[in-house]
Amino acid sequence: MAEGLTGPSAQKEWWDVISVVTDSCADLPPDLLDRYGIEVLPFRVHCGDRECWDGVDLDSTTVFRMVEETGDLPRTAAPSVAEYAAAFDRPGEVVFVGIGSALSVGMQNALLAAREYPVGKVHVVDSRNLSTGIGHLAILAAEMRDAGLPAAAIARALEAAAGRVRTAFVVDTLAYLHKGGRCTALASLVGSVLRIRPVVAVQPDGTLGVRQRLRGSRRRALQALLDDLARHRERLDPRRVFVTHAGAEDAGWLAHEVQRVAAPQETLITEAGCTISAHCGPNTIGILYMTR
Repeated sequence: MAEGLTGPSAQKEWWDVISVVTDSCADLPPDLLDRYGIEVLPFRVHCGDRECWDGVDLDSTTVFRMVEETGDLPRTAAPSVAEYAAAFDRPGEVVFVGIGSALSVGMQNALLAAREYPVGKVHVVDSRNLSTGIGHLAILAAEMRDAGLPAAAIARALEAAAGRVRTAFVVDTLAYLHKGGRCTALASLVGSVLRIRPVVAVQPDGTLGVRQRLRGSRRRALQALLDDLARHRERLDPRRVFVTHAGAEDAGWLAHEVQRVAAPQETLITEAGCTISAHCGPNTIGILYMTR
C-alpha cells in the first residue's frame, strides 16, 4: 500500500490490474472502503502548530471543539503533487476520483502527478463534487472494476456519471462558511439574526450555491431536502442514498424519511470528515444521491 494511504490492504487479485483511489473528502467510512476495496489519500488539517491527517489522527468532534476554544478554523490542505504520485505508484492501472476542481487544488495536483507516469497508467476523474458525492463515484468505479471493465472505460463512465450526482445540505450556522470566506459578513449576520437556514447545493459546474433560503425550523429545511429527493424519485439510482452529516443528532430521522420517500436499496448514514466539517460546521446534514 502506498505511503500515506489509508484503507484496506491491497491483497486482492484484481488490485494487480486496477486500483481505485479517492481522497478523504469522499467521507467514506472504513466498512465501505473495505467492502469495495477503495484506497484513500488523506488531506492535511493544520490545527495551530499541529499537523494532522484527515480521518487518521483527527476527527470532526475535535475540530469543532478547537474552533469553540480558539475562534479560529483549522486550515486544510490538499496532498502535494509528490503525495499524489506516491499514491499512484502501484501495480497495474489506477482510477482516481477526488474532490471537485472548483473546490480544491487537489485535482490539479492529481493531474500533475499523473503526468509522471506513462499515458494510460493513471486515470484522473474530476468528481465536480464533495463529500459522499465523491463517494458515490468511487463506489461506482469499484463496482465497474469488479465487473471486469477496463480502467479507461471506468474513467469515461465516471465522467458521464459526475453530472448525475445530486448533493445538497443544510447548514446549522453560517459562521463556518463565513470564517472560511464562503459567505459575506452581511450574509452571516442575516442568517444569525433572522434564522435563515440556507440549503447549499453543488451546481452543475462543480461550485457551491445557495439553492434555497428558508426561514423557520430546522425540520422545515430538512423537508426541503426530502422534497427534492421526491421530485427525482422516478429517475433515482435505487442502489444507495447517502445521509451525510457533521454530528447531527437527527441523521437517523432523516435516513428513515429517505427510505420512506424513495425506498433505495441502501440508505447509508455517514459522518463528514475533518476537511468537509471544517468548512461547513457542526450539525450540517445532507442528502446525496445519483440519478439514472
